[in-house]
Amino acid sequence: IVERSALRPCSGELPLELSGLVRRVIPVGEELHSWIRSQDSTGCLSHVKKCTGLLVAHCMNLDDPDVADAVAESAEGTTATSLKKPASKAKAKAKAKAALGPAPEVLLIGEAGSVDVAERLLVQLHFKHQMEIQRFHEMREKFLERLAEMQEWYSALHKEVFTVDQHLVGKLIGRKGEHINQVRERHGVEIQVHDDAAEGATTITVTGDSPDVVRKAREELEFVTERMPLEPEQVGWILGKGYQNISEIARKTELSYARFDDKGSCLELCGLKSQVEDARMLIRAHTEYLSVYKNMDEEQSAIQQSFEQLDSV
Repeated sequence: IVERSALRPCSGELPLELSGLVRRVIPVGEELHSWIRSQDSTGCLSHVKKCTGLLVAHCMNLDDPDVADAVAESAEGTTATSLKKPASKAKAKAKAKAALGPAPEVLLIGEAGSVDVAERLLVQLHFKHQMEIQRFHEMREKFLERLAEMQEWYSALHKEVFTVDQHLVGKLIGRKGEHINQVRERHGVEIQVHDDAAEGATTITVTGDSPDVVRKAREELEFVTERMPLEPEQVGWILGKGYQNISEIARKTELSYARFDDKGSCLELCGLKSQVEDARMLIRAHTEYLSVYKNMDEEQSAIQQSFEQLDSV
């Protein structure tokens, strides 16, 4: 005796015609083995079943991949020990998976037309897109690995960043890139040049294996322009007759140029930073002798006046 409420209502569906049912097995490519074992594939199979009215859309032979990996490691160790010749992990893993049984397959049961549609939907839509997704993820993993390697490599390198006025970039690069290429080859460094029009300056990044090579490369690339203000009484002393003094200083320090600005009453020095620093040091040392020579001139004038006074007696 069964309670009325527990009775199942009669189904409105037509009775199954078993003679018209078709059973078809769809193989799953190796690229999709990991996907077919995931929850995502269950949703896809449910979608196919619902859209086509199949009775069954189910995946078979779902072995645990972790078990396959464990067997592969065991097989690899056994092969290496027995044959004294290590087998590749990929081959050992393939043998282990073969030993576990057939590859995953999808079972479709339903009317012939529904099974045909379900197969096309499964193979031409879901399988196709999932293979593209799997390839994308594999490529992404490779790129991420490569990126990590590059980041590790760059983190071990030494780098210096400095700016150069845009009108000096030509000197830094040289004719047809001759100067910058020579610095690259001589010190084995990487040099990047980035123009910033808004700032009116160019950023130079030097990267190398050691601080020493980076520093030496920077010394050969860092062109600067410096203006040294001069007092009126210093101008003639520093420039010299026919600009002889300043030309000699520029030649000794290998400056690109050294010129005097009449309007600003200043000396403009252009060259590598180390060259400009050397030139400035020489100019300051030369300037210190100005007071000495002034005292000598004053003493000579005083002596001359004394002689003149004696002659007049």
